[in-house]
Formats: sequence, structure tokens, C-alpha cells
Amino acid sequence: MAPTAALWDATGRFSGDSRESRGALQPLPLAFAAQMLGGPRGFSLSRHPRRIKLCGVVDSTGGIWDVGSTCFQSAQEVAKVQDESEYLGDVICLYERSGFAAQPWAAAGYRVWCYDSGHRWERVVRFGRGQIHFVLWDAQAEGAVESIIERHKENRRQEPSKGLSRPVILLGFPPCTDLATSGSSHFRSKWRANPAFQSEAMRMVRACDSIADALGIPYATENPVSVISSLWRKPDFTFHPFEFGGWLPEGDSHPTYPKHVAPRDAYRKLTCLWVGNGFVLPTRRPVKPMRSGASHGGADAALIRSLTPRGAFIAIFDANHKAIESGPCP
Repeated sequence: MAPTAALWDATGRFSGDSRESRGALQPLPLAFAAQMLGGPRGFSLSRHPRRIKLCGVVDSTGGIWDVGSTCFQSAQEVAKVQDESEYLGDVICLYERSGFAAQPWAAAGYRVWCYDSGHRWERVVRFGRGQIHFVLWDAQAEGAVESIIERHKENRRQEPSKGLSRPVILLGFPPCTDLATSGSSHFRSKWRANPAFQSEAMRMVRACDSIADALGIPYATENPVSVISSLWRKPDFTFHPFEFGGWLPEGDSHPTYPKHVAPRDAYRKLTCLWVGNGFVLPTRRPVKPMRSGASHGGADAALIRSLTPRGAFIAIFDANHKAIESGPCP
């Protein structure tokens, strides 16, 4: 009998042609799952009413890295398995829904925490030698910042002699809707409806460096050209996605939106990074940009516009993973 896996996409929606029947999830063949994903996407968790089933992972060639059938009662039980693998550390990603920024870190053996209000529950995906934890997190809720600081500080206190839970870097992708200058024509009407709309948006931005400073780790906050430059400070680094397209293989196509995002991120969209605490800037590997490299239509337009440029964040991983390996965390 062929191995099977249930698929959940990065937004928490079920993918494929399976159906739930009498409370039992009917799984998909792994070979079909690999074909659907079309690249390095983790798929692992089928959600039952009271358990999580860890099923498998696809590598960049569509082959299976790992297939298991362990059933866990909770995400906490899944986390215990990592102790046997000695993961390289914890990577914190704020406002990360797609999981693309997490993938190179998890593949190398890190445990990545993707916090976002768009996740429906906490779920754990085994990816390469690491894990990706998708965690429901509302940045506007009282104590939201403190909860992440305490969670990762507590992990460090519990395992001081191991590198397993040591936070090593933070990557932030705060919402740009109320900050990007491309939407400045709407600022006046937004201000009339809520005079504090940009102050609230900036609190989400500053959560990134606040958490990183409290944990003593490098950070990068990503946003398009925006009023962050005047409300906080000018960016430390700017780029277009095509400038890092060379980090993606020839023949690459976007694993989720190939009709909307150009192959190898060969499109223009000026993007800014605010960095600190020893963050290492990435090395460019440009490709020729396409004249019409990205289109944003349909029901997922907002999500497509906010997608992480995959090549850029592979380059960010490469630069900062080497720095983490070569010395202690700041």
C-alpha cells in the first residue's frame, strides 16, 4: 500500500481532493502530494479532533526525506522529539504566514517559529532536518510581545547546556497596508476613521526589534517603501527580488503562485530591510527582470503581494547561518 499524507497549505487551508468522512481525514498519496507541491514544501500534519499525525517531507527534487506514522496528542509532544535531533537553534519569524522565509532554516536543522494571526491553530511541520511551528499570534493583543520573549527565554533557561532551543535570529514581516507609500492616497480617509491607525501599525513594526533586543539576537524587519523611514528611521538595505533570483535554480517556478510570480523572482518591487544586533546583509545574485514579473489578482491578491521573496531569504539564511556557526549568538 502506498504511503499517504494529508496536506495543509501554508495558510492553514486543506489542499487536494481529500474529504473528511465521519470525522476521519482521508489522506492523499505522497507521490501526488509531491507533484502538487512542486518544490521544497513541507507537508506533514493531518489534523484529527484530538491528535496530530506526522507524515512526511518533500525535498527540492520531489523525493521523500522522511516518512513516519507517529501520532502525537499535542504540539508539545512533537517538540519533545527534537531533543533527539539536536537542532541548531530557534529562528523567530513574525507575521510570517507563507512559511517561505522559514524553509531554508528548517531544512538546515533549525526549529522555526512562524507567528501570525492568519494561522488557525498551532501546527508543526517536519521540514528537512528541522521543524516549522505555525503559531496563531495576534500582535495587537495585550501582552503579545511579552509572551514571545518569555517563551523563548524560558526555552533557553530550561536547556542552558544545549543549543536546541537557543534563539538565534528574528525575521519580521509586519503588515504594510497602513504604512506603504503606494497606498498614501488612502491615508487621509484612514486617519478620519482612526487617527491612531499608523501608530498601531508602527507598534507591530517595532515589536520585531523589541523582541530581538530583549533576546539579544540579530533581526531584520522587511517592508516596502513606506513611512517607516519618517516615523522610525531609514532602512539599512534595499533591494528588488530579481537581485536575488540567482539563488533560485534555473527552471524555478513559484511553488504556490506560478501564474502570478515570475520564475526565479525575476520582478521588481523595491523592498527595504531594517536590521540590527549583528545581522549580516545578504549577497546579491541578480537575474534579468521580466517586463511583467508579478501580477496580483483574484481572492489571494493581498497574500500574493505580501509573499516573501524566496531568493532574497535564501541569501539571508546563507549569510547569517554562517555567522551563527562561526561564533556565539550575540
